[in-house]
Amino acid sequence: MEQLIIDKMRSELFNTRLCKQDFEKYDVAQLQDTDEPFLWMVREHGTSLALIGPTQMDKMFHSESWRIALMKNPLDAIANILYWNDETAKCFYWSGYELRRIEKNELGIIYQRIWSGRIKKLQEEYPEEYAAINMPLELVMSLETEKQVCEAKIFAQSLNDDSLSNCLKRLSNWTRQAVNHKVEIYLDFTLHSFGFCEKINDKPNINGAVIFNPHATQNRWSIHT
Repeated sequence: MEQLIIDKMRSELFNTRLCKQDFEKYDVAQLQDTDEPFLWMVREHGTSLALIGPTQMDKMFHSESWRIALMKNPLDAIANILYWNDETAKCFYWSGYELRRIEKNELGIIYQRIWSGRIKKLQEEYPEEYAAINMPLELVMSLETEKQVCEAKIFAQSLNDDSLSNCLKRLSNWTRQAVNHKVEIYLDFTLHSFGFCEKINDKPNINGAVIFNPHATQNRWSIHT
C-alpha cells in the first residue's frame, strides 16, 4: 500500500491509545503487501480492517471451513467490522484507486456487490458442503457408551434435569467447519459423565467432557474443555 494512503488513514484516527495501537500494530501490517480493496472502520477505541480483494477471498474459497461459513452467511467475511455498533465509528472503502468515507450500511452493500455472485457459485461447485451447512454435527459413540448415555438421560429425567440433553445438543450445534465434522463421545471414569473429542476431517480439535456434579440441585451436567 502506498505510504500516501497509509498517512491518509492515519489522519482519520481518533486521538486514543487503543485506536492508534490497533492501526499501527495490525492494520499497517496487513496492508503492507497489498493494494487490493478493503473495508475499514475507525472507532474511538480501536479499528477494524477487512480485506476483500481477490487474493484474500481466493484464500477463503480454497478453505473448506470458510466455504461452508460463506455459503451459510456470505457476510461472515466482514463480520469483524459488522459486529461493531459504535456511534463514534467512521467507515471507509478502498477500491484499489481511491479511499473514500462511506456509511456503515454501505459496508455490506459494497462487499455483496463484488462477491455475492461468486459466493453463490460455491453451492454448485461444492454441493456436498452446501447440503451440510445446516446439519448438526453427528455425535459418534460406541454401543457401550450409547447405552451409558441412555441410562444417564433416564437418570436425568428422574431428576427433572435437562442439562445433560442440553449439553449434548450444544455439542451437536457447534459451528460446522467441514463435511466430515463430528464429535466423538466416550466413557469417563466419573459416574454419569462423558468425555468428548471434536474431530474435523479426522483430526482432533477440541477435547473436553460433559461432567456430572452430584452435589448440585439443578443443571447438574456442564461442558468442560
